[in-house]
Amino acid sequence: MMEEEAIVVAVDAGGIWVESDRTGACQSCSASKGCGQRALAEYASKRSERLLIDNPHGLVARVGDRVRVGIEEGSFLQASILLYTLPLVLLFLGGYLGSFYGTSELPSVVASFAGLAAGLWLARSAGQRLARSCRYQPVLMNII
Repeated sequence: MMEEEAIVVAVDAGGIWVESDRTGACQSCSASKGCGQRALAEYASKRSERLLIDNPHGLVARVGDRVRVGIEEGSFLQASILLYTLPLVLLFLGGYLGSFYGTSELPSVVASFAGLAAGLWLARSAGQRLARSCRYQPVLMNII
């Protein structure tokens, strides 16, 4: 289970709204000083990220509480592979198939962009379908 700390900002019937610190995972990483992801996370953390999470254990959380939020590692890995790999595979496949048409590089470039667009659209569609599954939703683990 991948876990992250967050602060409760609202509680309603649909779940618990939390704000998280995006650089939390970077602090425990040994490569944090030379990693571009940390720089991006620090830049993005200037804006607060609010997220609606489920409370399957029925814990009583109040606004201002620090909580631990978790998501299954397998779910996270599967979603990451879908998001990053599918568009790239279709980009390369489009470029390869486009290379069979004509003698210039234009059909290959156009087919590459078409493959990338199709991959992004498929990843978005599949992501929306997966988001409805409770396995891909973060849950409240405990109150700190």
